[in-house]
Amino acid sequence: LGDERGSLRLLTQSLADTTRRILYEIGTSGGYDFAWDPGRYRVRAFRDIDRNKIWKRDEEAGSDEVEVVVTPGGSVTLDPLVLVRPRPSGSTP
Repeated sequence: LGDERGSLRLLTQSLADTTRRILYEIGTSGGYDFAWDPGRYRVRAFRDIDRNKIWKRDEEAGSDEVEVVVTPGGSVTLDPLVLVRPRPSGSTP
């Protein structure tokens, strides 16, 4: 999306502890380099238009959620996370 409004964020959630969610702000280049503890994570990117640090799936563009496995001492390279605009209210799939 060519939309530059708001902040681009990456949301990670540990599968071992679903109460542990970490939110990262992504710079304008779109690249990132983070250190995560070993484990399995769910990861999603979204455009936080109102900068409230919460993804509003009906209003803000977001990527599909992907599962990532981080091994001890390993590194992970994610495929690009593609943001998709939400469907307008009342539209059918």
